[in-house]
Amino acid sequence: MPGAVGAIFADWEGEAVEQFFPGPVDDIKLLGAHQGIILHLIAEAGGESGLGAAEVVLITLADAKVVVQPLKDGYFLVLLAERTCNGGLALRATGRAAEILREEI
Repeated sequence: MPGAVGAIFADWEGEAVEQFFPGPVDDIKLLGAHQGIILHLIAEAGGESGLGAAEVVLITLADAKVVVQPLKDGYFLVLLAERTCNGGLALRATGRAAEILREEI
C-alpha cells in the first residue's frame, strides 16, 4: 500500500505474532501493544454505551496514520502509515488482510 511504513499482527495481550517494520523491531512492537490498549478501551466504552465493539479504528496523528483492525479471539492488526497516505486505501488494505487472517486464526 502506498505510504505504508509497517504493520504488526498481535494477540490480546499486545504480544507480536508477526510484524514488519524497517526500523527497530521494538518500535513497532510498542506501537502494537499501545494500540491493543486503545482497542480494549474503545471496546469497553462501546459496551457501556450499548454501541458495541469497534470494527476498525483510524487514528490520524501529527506525523502518521494508524489503522487498528480487530480480528477474532482478541487478535488484532495494526498498520502504520505516513500521515499523507490515503486513509480509505489504508482501511481497505487492512480490511482485506483482516479477512485473510480471520480465516487462518
